[in-house]
Amino acid sequence: MKGTTFSTPNSTFRKTTLTEINWQDADTLTALLDNIVGLCQVILNTWFAEQTQELAGQKNQHHPEYQRWGSNPGSVRLNGMRLPLDVPRIRHKESQKTQNLPLYQEIKKQQYEDIEEQVMQNLLKGLSTRDYDGVLGSINEHFGLSASSISRKAQEGAKEALKRFLERDLSNYKFVGLLIDGKYLAKQQMVVALGVTLEGHKIPIGLIQTSTENHLAIKGLLQDIIGRGFNFSSGILCIIDGAKGLYKAVKEVFDGFCLVQRCRWHKRENVLGYLSDEDRPYYKVMLENAYRSPGYEEAKSKLLALSEELRPKNSSAANALLEGLEETLTLHKLGMNIIFGKYFGTTNAIENVNSLLEKQLRNVKHWQDSDQRLRWVASALEQIEPRLRRLPHAEQLAKLQETIKRELHLT
Repeated sequence: MKGTTFSTPNSTFRKTTLTEINWQDADTLTALLDNIVGLCQVILNTWFAEQTQELAGQKNQHHPEYQRWGSNPGSVRLNGMRLPLDVPRIRHKESQKTQNLPLYQEIKKQQYEDIEEQVMQNLLKGLSTRDYDGVLGSINEHFGLSASSISRKAQEGAKEALKRFLERDLSNYKFVGLLIDGKYLAKQQMVVALGVTLEGHKIPIGLIQTSTENHLAIKGLLQDIIGRGFNFSSGILCIIDGAKGLYKAVKEVFDGFCLVQRCRWHKRENVLGYLSDEDRPYYKVMLENAYRSPGYEEAKSKLLALSEELRPKNSSAANALLEGLEETLTLHKLGMNIIFGKYFGTTNAIENVNSLLEKQLRNVKHWQDSDQRLRWVASALEQIEPRLRRLPHAEQLAKLQETIKRELHLT
């Protein structure tokens, strides 16, 4: 073991070798080698003794700044286990204040922050503070964490997450797609904007609270992301549901620089909603087959024929199919339906984000105010983002971008 050294991060005192420890008893040495916990106790106690000597001098010697002041029982974590220690204390002669050794305080601080971060992650993954003591077991005993302290930590973490989210610089991304949709949380709607980059990455980039998807609220959301560097000069494909406020807002803000793809799923459900239970299965298949057509003319022809077929049965369903029909065929017009129809033909990508939001926030029982809603949603989105899968056929997104530019006469 000769030459083996031990040191701690951020420590300024001398490294200690095992050969410098006074091993008097071979049996003790063997027992310690068989018990890593005991060995760590010896090493830590040695470091503590050295720092005590460094700060307060040798025993029974006067030191100008500190004096030895006994010891208290303490502990640190070792691979999840509690390691009990006898921690020396020192006293500042001028202020008469006693304290634990700086080394011990630093170790505890780092381990406490690690535990708080772990609990914060657990809260965002669905662990409620009411379940905290039962799930984390002895952590509270060892580190003095309580449900109230974890709640405070969670609030602080969520506040920082909201700040990061709302101030995120978007100028370094090249976006080709933008999806916008709302999610109701305790009778209030949170609208999320999801950007799709040229590399196929899906990134939550915007968030507002609004009672409905009205055009002024959505316009404010879009202006915010533009203010943070969202670049649409090469054209952008906006995938939205049938809300008129959404459509009006994207058309106003991205005037001449966007194409709108209306969600076919919402269109299908809107049409089927007018029909009887007996007729729905047949027309559901017919609508899906029409939208799966590769070409624009073929798809439009089938949908127009379907509207004529529907009119004698239910004119409201026929009119619902014709309303905004052209926007449901945008990908067909671009010749990109075969490649991207599954992914950009509906708002499924952002609906999945909303489903994950609901799962993340299901244990938030008391929605208190607007700030709390924004904090928790931003925190959840921050956790969700790394789990969003890259868009399939991402290598074709550059081609989609060029096609959008040509369609909008931007080249």
